[in-house]
Amino acid sequence: MELCELCQGITLAGLVTKTGYLHRQSFEALQQSANQCDLCNLFLCASLSAFEPKDIVQYLEKHSYQSQIDLKACDGPFFEPGQLGRLSTLVIHVETLGIATLSLYTDAADPAALSGVVTGRYIGLDPSSEAHFCLAAQWIEDCVTNHVECSLVDPSSLPSEILKYRSPLPTRVIDVGSANGSQSPFLYESANQFGTYVTLSHCWGKTPTLTTEAITLQERKNGIELSTLSNTFRDALWITRGLGLRYLWIDALCIIQDSPQDWQRESSRMGEVYRNALFTISATGAEDSHKGCFQKRSAPPLESVKIDCHLDDGTDCKVYLRLPTDHSDTNSFYDDGQAAPLNDRAWCLQERLLSRRVLHYGKEQMFWECHKLSLLEDGSQCEGWSWKKRGFAVMRTCNLEQLSQDQVDQVTGAVYTDWRSTIKRYTARKLTRGTDKLPGLSGVANMIQMFTGDQYLAGLWRKDLPWELIWSASFLAPLARPATYRAPSWSWSSVDGPVEYPVIDLNTSSAVEIIDTQIELLGHDKHGQVKGGWIKISGALVFATGAAENRAESNAAAAIIDAKILNESGHETGSCDFDVEESVPRPVACLLIRLRNGPSPQFRCLILEATGNVPDEYRRIGTGILRTVPATVEMKTIFIV
Repeated sequence: MELCELCQGITLAGLVTKTGYLHRQSFEALQQSANQCDLCNLFLCASLSAFEPKDIVQYLEKHSYQSQIDLKACDGPFFEPGQLGRLSTLVIHVETLGIATLSLYTDAADPAALSGVVTGRYIGLDPSSEAHFCLAAQWIEDCVTNHVECSLVDPSSLPSEILKYRSPLPTRVIDVGSANGSQSPFLYESANQFGTYVTLSHCWGKTPTLTTEAITLQERKNGIELSTLSNTFRDALWITRGLGLRYLWIDALCIIQDSPQDWQRESSRMGEVYRNALFTISATGAEDSHKGCFQKRSAPPLESVKIDCHLDDGTDCKVYLRLPTDHSDTNSFYDDGQAAPLNDRAWCLQERLLSRRVLHYGKEQMFWECHKLSLLEDGSQCEGWSWKKRGFAVMRTCNLEQLSQDQVDQVTGAVYTDWRSTIKRYTARKLTRGTDKLPGLSGVANMIQMFTGDQYLAGLWRKDLPWELIWSASFLAPLARPATYRAPSWSWSSVDGPVEYPVIDLNTSSAVEIIDTQIELLGHDKHGQVKGGWIKISGALVFATGAAENRAESNAAAAIIDAKILNESGHETGSCDFDVEESVPRPVACLLIRLRNGPSPQFRCLILEATGNVPDEYRRIGTGILRTVPATVEMKTIFIV
């Protein structure tokens, strides 16, 4: 169908004015025009998808001839009047009803793209196409060449021949063979050679996949048949080949899975593996290793509609409008939600944090993420994980020896804040093996220790202990302590379930002194599994009773999470959250950790119980807040195990 007169009159300049381009005087007029105009039909379909049917019915009853429809173009959700640039979204505003959107894009070679006016791009249906490989190569080349913050060193200080990016190879990598397939891939033992390699981040899933074990090590070195690889592994191999690279690291194939010694040694090097890679291929939209990176994409229900326009200088250009793609996995790129399967796996958090460049393959489009920026295949530029770019970013660009003490305190404070934020995200994810709780973040911990020089204590940092000790269960959900010892009771790694930290209150001060600490490692990784540990700490200890929060009689027996704290006279003096369900009433010891100053001072405290093994030895059972404290408290030096 031909475009109607109003649609033919749409101009890019008119779409970025404050009032936008007035299109129709009513929704009913749009409905009538949709039968003769493809673009009006597209506007109608977008509106019907965006609004609730009952809202449309009510709107037509009250406003069918009384309100107008205007169009505005912008970059995603941000509209700046008069800004003819970075356009990727068309907003359809139906007065009194709301807004709907369409994707606005153009071809990469069109003047609208070359001038930077339209950044929106077509999302192809085949992520394995040559066009997608070219886009990925463009992202990589631009980052390696121009982003100082994404390099191990400043590229401008290197000879051109070294800009090929060479770093120490992991112990084993997969030599993917030639691009034409004349040579089969095989497992290669690098013997400390330097080279360029990429890594894979993926969900293992429950379906068995090809791995390397002691008995198959030599077989993998002799060659790997493509037909034996899962779809994700095979796709990662094709991506590596297609981008002209030779080496690929996949945990399942490059670590001997039935060798505890090899697994422990290689997992302790995980930080170096991902940090030194040219980039990481992330199978973000795949539930397991068999789903693949090149997943079939859903075609839009309507074809794109072309509009002939011109730029401010009169240059002719062509732009297209289409119904927006399902952005469920795009949203996961902005936030650590459940929309993308990979965001549900604990190990994958570290892999994403450590990687300086990540090429995400979502269900509906590709994403690019590096330390400088984040890009989507549809042309959008977004913030991505903004929290990743704060304290952790400082570690890549800052030398503590060149800072004043106040600056050092500020920088390290930001790093510790990001660590606590990471713990909240990490503990909300799933681990197949509970013993991986500490190894799953050992690479990030190693990076922080190298920067701060601080002592790592089974998931906590000694210089930040007065804050890090007071983690608690998220949403008061019950945690679980594993039957087998995994960490000291004061560590979040000793429990299963999501934990969080209280919001930083600058009006608080530490009420304890950390005298000594000790951690017994289980293996060689100083940031990995532990078999014991304690903290020797001095502070005020208040002995009280934990009782039911909402019961008529506080001495009624119950197994609960949240409780109130009663003093010796039976009066309520505070509240506590047990780590796991505890039977109350029961005696508790409250160690005052942080004092909140002000007219009504209160203490955050650890809720402890005596172990009964030796005098003054306690274990953590929860956290609490004391709003009133006895006039005299007992100052003690105790051990918490």
